[in-house]
Amino acid sequence: MQQRSEEILWLRLGDMSEYEAFGDDLYAVADALLCSGVEDITRCQGGIEASGKEYCQFLGHNYISLFWGDTDAQIIRELNNKELDEVQLIIGRRLNMAKG
Repeated sequence: MQQRSEEILWLRLGDMSEYEAFGDDLYAVADALLCSGVEDITRCQGGIEASGKEYCQFLGHNYISLFWGDTDAQIIRELNNKELDEVQLIIGRRLNMAKG
């Protein structure tokens, strides 16, 4: 993964969550999404929408913020398609492993 040294992955799971920093670890982001019931992600304006477990309601205005930002969680750029696809791929692998 290529990013500038000052870029940090930031994740906020809907309106009721705080921003959490993940360094440059897409695997940790995918695991955090899975722990929240997320099984599928889709880009939307302002972030990503997610579906998955019944309690997983990150749609519409309650979307997930996931971006590269500075140390104060100010956005530098969105994840590119390759990075977002990688997160979805990791989620899929983890789900397949869990199913056995």
